Amino acid sequence: MTFSDTDGTALMRIAFEAAPNGAVIVDGDGVILQVNAQLERDFGYDRAELVGRPIELLLPERYRAGHASLRARFMTESEARLMGRGRNLTARRKDGSEFPIEIGLKPATAKQRPVIVASVTDITQRLEAEEQLRFYARELEAKNKDLSRSNQELDDFAYIASHDLKEPLRGIHNYASFLIEDYSEILGQDGRAKLEAVGRLAQRLEQLIDTLMLYSRLGRVDLAVKETNLDVVVRDVLESLAFSLKEKNVEIRLPSPLPKLSCDGARVAEVFRNLIAMRRNITTSSKNGSKSAFSARWRALFDFTCATTASAFAKSTSTLYFASLSGCTRATNMAAAPERD
Repeated sequence: MTFSDTDGTALMRIAFEAAPNGAVIVDGDGVILQVNAQLERDFGYDRAELVGRPIELLLPERYRAGHASLRARFMTESEARLMGRGRNLTARRKDGSEFPIEIGLKPATAKQRPVIVASVTDITQRLEAEEQLRFYARELEAKNKDLSRSNQELDDFAYIASHDLKEPLRGIHNYASFLIEDYSEILGQDGRAKLEAVGRLAQRLEQLIDTLMLYSRLGRVDLAVKETNLDVVVRDVLESLAFSLKEKNVEIRLPSPLPKLSCDGARVAEVFRNLIAMRRNITTSSKNGSKSAFSARWRALFDFTCATTASAFAKSTSTLYFASLSGCTRATNMAAAPERD
């Protein structure tokens, strides 16, 4: 499709009138020759009130005196540019209110006379959005400082608490060892076993305190990932929970060795501890009352993905362990897991 000169002129008029930003054309003396509808809306003037008037009518009075020289200098430069780069420009509406603007200037020729085409953009919303972003940035910076301070206070508290709690635990462990060494014959096998358990539990609690120290820095320190024997992890967890499990008359058995995984042993131990403790508290009495068992829907204790090769997890099987009155049942497929009561 082609357009004639007449059609092209009409299209230019349509584009000028429909422009989303305010537009104004002035001659070399700064007299307004034409404005578009958006500029009328932005400034509150009717077109007839602007055409033939000096462009300074749209400026705050404090800027009018110096504007003529700036306009004359632009006419000599004759190149398109943004006006007032790096400076805040302000326009004045008909009602006297002012608002921030951005102006683009373009020299042109109309009927062999030099003219200036100016695009005037109201940037009020943009500046408000920028100020809002700066406000949020300041808020975020303040919160980050508060968080850093809180983290430091938490680190300090955890260190002090760790030190204060470990000392009596070391004393308990040492005295248990002394009693075993000095009074072994008097204590007998059962007494020695109980004191050895006290010593181990004291050491386990010391390790839990170290874990608490790690948790206090969670997200700020790397995981201590290494090859971990889950049999050892679960055995240690069960030993730390032995008294409460016995009190609840709960027995947990592992029918086969658990796998070795690359993981953070301390945190995986907490997972097991929470799983076992939770299911310890959700028990039902057996018919003969001799043992407590997990209800059917709470039977699944562990679900591990076991690698069939050491180098890759290309193939894997899920092993589920269930606690029931007769011990633990193992299933290699979740769908095939028995639902015995």
